[in-house]
Amino acid sequence: MRSTKPYIALFILFGLFSNYTFAEVTPFEKASKAVEKKQYKQAILGFENILKEDPNNTSAYYNLGVAYLGKKSYGNAIWAFEKVLNRIPNDSETIEQLEYAHRELNTDFPYEPRLNAFASGLYSISSNKWSIIAIICSILITIAIVPFKLNSSHSIRRMTAVSGFILSILFLSSIILASSTKEYQTEMNYGVITKKSIQTFDQKYEVSNKKIMEGARLRLLQKDSEEFMLVETQNREQFFVRYEDIQYI
Repeated sequence: MRSTKPYIALFILFGLFSNYTFAEVTPFEKASKAVEKKQYKQAILGFENILKEDPNNTSAYYNLGVAYLGKKSYGNAIWAFEKVLNRIPNDSETIEQLEYAHRELNTDFPYEPRLNAFASGLYSISSNKWSIIAIICSILITIAIVPFKLNSSHSIRRMTAVSGFILSILFLSSIILASSTKEYQTEMNYGVITKKSIQTFDQKYEVSNKKIMEGARLRLLQKDSEEFMLVETQNREQFFVRYEDIQYI
């Protein structure tokens, strides 16, 4: 009788390999493959589920924007890409995608960055990294005090004093930037219109003759009531709009 042990061993190995292979397919990879297959609805659902578990996942926001672009839902794509720029303001690929989405909409609101190049570079460094830089500077300042106190040489004392002064400026700047970066990444002072258009209202909450189109980025000025918020468009016009019509960045 032929032994069945080799077949049993192969069956077990195949089962283990299959389980390992399937276990390696993460929700992110599954959603990304859906984008490649142009299954945009499935991809959007997948990335949205990822973001429910990890709201700060910039890669998920970026790929969600790509999926929305494929679906030609440009307002939602702009919102998703703006969420990426909350974390990485100088990300060139995201900026290119935003410019493309705005061109496709062909609205009166071409893409304009919220920050200039210098500020976006600073804010692209996370608040945690700025905090680490501040800690390192404080340690170096402490170290610099030792030769300043122990040496009578005028040149050494002057060198350590200058170094300590520069480190002190960097220390204070790092603390300020850590706080500012955290505030920029978490503030909700802007929103995007993801609908085809929304109605605006005047100071008496009466319907105005102005509509704001899809893809427009609005600066949120103040909550004026339980239903309305005062906003400012990119061309500095101010209107009241309903909360439900704004997708917060």
